[in-house]
Amino acid sequence: MSTKELRKSFSPSYFALEDILASQTRVPCKTEMNLANCGFLDPSQENKDLAAGTQVELPIWAARVMSKQKRAFVSLRMPKFYSESYREVLKAEPAVVDLNKMGPHYYQSALQLCTLPSDEADKIAESLPDILQKRVIAMADSYSLHRSVKSTDDISNQLGNSLKFHNMDPLEVEIFNNSKNASEELDDWLRS
Repeated sequence: MSTKELRKSFSPSYFALEDILASQTRVPCKTEMNLANCGFLDPSQENKDLAAGTQVELPIWAARVMSKQKRAFVSLRMPKFYSESYREVLKAEPAVVDLNKMGPHYYQSALQLCTLPSDEADKIAESLPDILQKRVIAMADSYSLHRSVKSTDDISNQLGNSLKFHNMDPLEVEIFNNSKNASEELDDWLRS
């Protein structure tokens, strides 16, 4: 899926709790001009205004508005957990990484970051499907070998697999639970 397709296909729901929480992810920004009455954006400042060149962290929803292409008030960088070095680690061995530690809604935040005007957004969009696919495959392979387990922590203990339940993003937990329930229901149906 191209970045353009991803941007068109992703439309956060205004009322979805996951999207609201994901939009709170902080994005490092630098002001491009003096911003009158915006000193509150930088709590360390005592001035009422925000000077050009000031480094601030804004939630995704605010960074999106303030970095519009035609009149950008701020330039932005991607948060460190979405940087090139972290993407390389995730590409190399995605099952090892604790996505929950990187942010409670890693995938949702990444999708929202992809809507920002940045070259890094394109690279994030390209890496997301591969990361999710590899992590889900690792989870499915482990589960299919030991169907009686209660969680991926049990799988990890039995197989030495490094994808643990508490390291998973909420999306992955939902996929795991839905898959486990569907597998159990299929087994029950086949037995009857």
